[in-house]
Amino acid sequence: MIHALRKKLTAYCSIFITVIIALLCASFIYISYNNLSQSYISMFLNDINNIYTGLYDNKIINYSEMSKYMKKGYHVYVDDSYTLISYEDTSFENNTENLLNEIEEFAKKNDDYPKKNPDSGITHVEFDYKYTDGSHFYVSIGNINYKTNKIKVTILFPIDELLEKTMHTAILFICISVFAIVILCIASYIFIGRMLIPIESSKRAQTEFIAAASHELRAPLTVIMSSIQALKKSNEAEAKHHTDVALSECSRMSDLIKDLLNLAKADSHAWQMHFENCHVEDIMIECYSHFEELVYEKGLDFNIRFPEEPLPLYQLDKSRILQLLIILIDNALAYTEEGSITLTAYEKYRTLCLSVIDTGIGIPDEEKTRIFDRFYSVDHSHSIRNHYGLGLSIAKEIVNAHNGHIYVTDTPDGGTTFTIEISNK
Repeated sequence: MIHALRKKLTAYCSIFITVIIALLCASFIYISYNNLSQSYISMFLNDINNIYTGLYDNKIINYSEMSKYMKKGYHVYVDDSYTLISYEDTSFENNTENLLNEIEEFAKKNDDYPKKNPDSGITHVEFDYKYTDGSHFYVSIGNINYKTNKIKVTILFPIDELLEKTMHTAILFICISVFAIVILCIASYIFIGRMLIPIESSKRAQTEFIAAASHELRAPLTVIMSSIQALKKSNEAEAKHHTDVALSECSRMSDLIKDLLNLAKADSHAWQMHFENCHVEDIMIECYSHFEELVYEKGLDFNIRFPEEPLPLYQLDKSRILQLLIILIDNALAYTEEGSITLTAYEKYRTLCLSVIDTGIGIPDEEKTRIFDRFYSVDHSHSIRNHYGLGLSIAKEIVNAHNGHIYVTDTPDGGTTFTIEISNK
């Protein structure tokens, strides 16, 4: 599923990239052609004005003056008394007279023929013309009126070079664009793959979570079903025993479902937090009273330590902090057979520090990074029936909701120390 999603997202991304780069490429080629074309037109207009002026002033063709225009590719044809005079370095493959006749007919047909200008001895018009063999020109047709006679001038400037330059630019830019598209598509495939890693991990964790939850729920459910079946065949004394077992398993299942709901709410950010100014000492005393009898029944020492100076008020969700401490102490009680459990509180750099210290079996270093994972338990045999590996996950969610940190270290004399740090708001 994730692999198919990666392919689909890459395809969409590739299409988007291709369209954007294609539009940029087309825009660049269009702008490049227009700029180059404007440059050619400006040069052409400037040069033909100089040519007409030179012919008008000199009254004859100044070949040395004309040569610099011919080197640029101009072809100048002068019709003087029905005699065609041309100045060109290279000849066209087509018939020159036919070309000039067609250009003149084209100009007359499109009303691009020079009109007589009484204020000047020079009149001319310019236009684009494409010959039948595919040759493309800027064309100027003009009349130079002297006092005694007039001459007709036709100037051709081939722009095949302009088109060739544009084509070369287009091909070069298209090649660069294709290369860029390929690189970006490969990069998008890699990038999308990296983006999907958290989703894939989340999906895998979700699958594992559902599988583990199903397994944990199945165990008490199986016991309940067995007890109910046994009730049908048992006497009164046995019935009481089976009923107690079923009720115990129902209680276990209820606790597990409650934990699952808490985690589901945390995942969907549906926890309702009620922050208020709290006396941390009051929360700790309430937690201490909750466990005092249970700890002493197990033969352990239960200590509570406050700083010498009263702690300031902290913005906390009192019920959630109490729940957090209950989880940690319950966890310590389950894994401590002798010694003590200590609950401490102190302030460091305007940060509230709460610690639950036990002298139990401890946690191996290689497992410290996993103890907050859901359904993960240091007791791999699951011999402790009321611990499903969800308590520390819920504890971490409570700390996260307070924008705090929780970490675990070894108790110097053996055991485990959980420390919570919450900054004062």
